[in-house]
Amino acid sequence: MVGLIQKMVALLRKLPSSDAERIRMSEALLDKLHQMAVIPTGKLLDECERVNVSDFCRRRLAVVLMRNKFAERVVDAVKLIEQGHVSIGPDVVSQPAVHVTREMEDNLKWSVGSKIKRHTMKFQNQLDDYELQAI
Repeated sequence: MVGLIQKMVALLRKLPSSDAERIRMSEALLDKLHQMAVIPTGKLLDECERVNVSDFCRRRLAVVLMRNKFAERVVDAVKLIEQGHVSIGPDVVSQPAVHVTREMEDNLKWSVGSKIKRHTMKFQNQLDDYELQAI
């Protein structure tokens, strides 16, 4: 994937900077990589050249969970994911290798039936009678 991105950037750089097709394709590439959270801002084509494999690895679900303090270690995050404790929006995720985009990261949460969710809500004094029935 990284090789394809670098080839695309090299091909785009061969076109004149004022070419409408280069501008359109550059904007599309930058926008896509920014949405995927691989580059910090979608403004410069130079950012695409610096993309490497570790940028994609940092966006795996287990790593994002660890960074967001759902787990202390990546190994623990993998176990939580495989056991069905994590959901993205309404969908429970069981694959730790899922690529998490910026939009998906905002929707990370404990799954509805998770005992970890119940335990954290109880610890934070947010568990009410209705939640006891649902969980």
